[in-house]
Amino acid sequence: MFKLNATATDQGTPSLSSSTELEIVVVDSNKKPPSYTEIPESPMKLAENFNEYGRAIATFRAQSNIPERELVFTIVPGRTEQTNKQNTFLLESEGETAYLKLGGQLDYERITEYVITIRVQNKYNLAAETVLNIAVIDVNDNIPIFKDVAAGTVLEHEPPGAPVMQVRAFDADGTYQYNQVSYFHLMAYFN
Repeated sequence: MFKLNATATDQGTPSLSSSTELEIVVVDSNKKPPSYTEIPESPMKLAENFNEYGRAIATFRAQSNIPERELVFTIVPGRTEQTNKQNTFLLESEGETAYLKLGGQLDYERITEYVITIRVQNKYNLAAETVLNIAVIDVNDNIPIFKDVAAGTVLEHEPPGAPVMQVRAFDADGTYQYNQVSYFHLMAYFN
């Protein structure tokens, strides 16, 4: 076994750095890491309103490549929400198969794509990894909101079409097809 320290340093002024300890285990050369026999097509597309938390959205299969067939599947934790820091996706495994499931709500307006790294390892801690890109698809889930609505005044006997007030509305949906607003008026008369 080898234990090392690795340090990453940026080029800024002042220079910033971080360190981590690495542990490398030497294994007999006749031992082999597991290998994937089935991985989903990438990128996978999911609508932001998808909420079937118990349903498998992707299936991964692997083989151990050693006589002891026990495998452990994990999602490699990332440091950003896009790489599953908030556990938006969960992994359930059963033998040589793992199922990716939704663990939290999707929101296109916050995150449009996830990069999920799935790791499988055997008894000797030999591992293989694969990456699944998940594209979040926008849906029309935000209503238009009026901003700075105020009362307007108009002098009596003004001609039709005279300006009275200006209103603005915004729609928070992330794509053009869902965030464009149209204005309509209803006639109302008050005494």
